[in-house]
Amino acid sequence: MTPPRRRILLVDDEPLIVQTVGRQLEAEGFEVLTAMDGEDALVKVRTGRPDLLILDLMMPKLSGIKVCVALKRDQLYQQIPIIIMTAKGDLVDAQACKDCGADAFLEKPCRIEDIMKQVRTLLP
Repeated sequence: MTPPRRRILLVDDEPLIVQTVGRQLEAEGFEVLTAMDGEDALVKVRTGRPDLLILDLMMPKLSGIKVCVALKRDQLYQQIPIIIMTAKGDLVDAQACKDCGADAFLEKPCRIEDIMKQVRTLLP
């Protein structure tokens, strides 16, 4: 019997990033759920039960930081690994991502190889 595919929720308000990264994740055998803002991300976590999240830092409605904090405070979801990506890759943002409980931080533009390396590290 084939084990179920691991599910990743990809959250970004840039359609090209969702399309490009999502296609690569699917090619690697993952099931990909998508959301375009932070509020939709929280809904998709509750309904889709992803194994990992990839979040953009700056999004409409709720930032990646706020989504991360909400999930890490909730016992039902706090074990889900979270990767935050941002175009604002300064030290303040990196520290904010660490402080909110993110498991990894990537600066945009990210190489797909770097994203996949983090995914494989967090979903062994």
